[in-house]
Amino acid sequence: MGNTPSSWVVNQQVKGTSVVRGQIAAFKMLEGLQGINQGDQLIGVSMMLLMLCERFKQKPRDVLDTASYVLYDSLSKGKGEQTRAIKMFMNLELHDD
Repeated sequence: MGNTPSSWVVNQQVKGTSVVRGQIAAFKMLEGLQGINQGDQLIGVSMMLLMLCERFKQKPRDVLDTASYVLYDSLSKGKGEQTRAIKMFMNLELHDD
């Protein structure tokens, strides 16, 4: 599968990601969800998480735990503007069907 980093390297990248890098990645992915119904969005994002975890030999639960920490850290004082902007974009652009 090409030049796949070791699972240890990926694990360290997951644990070491910054709030800003997580926010940028979330926004880029969010843009790609526009025009897709909610059920398909949820299944598609979930499938992608599972496939990425399999590809990089990570446990989905561990990745979600770290993502939860990064999300809540992103809402702490001085960091929350970008995450709130992403949530606002989500509310405005991902319409209910």
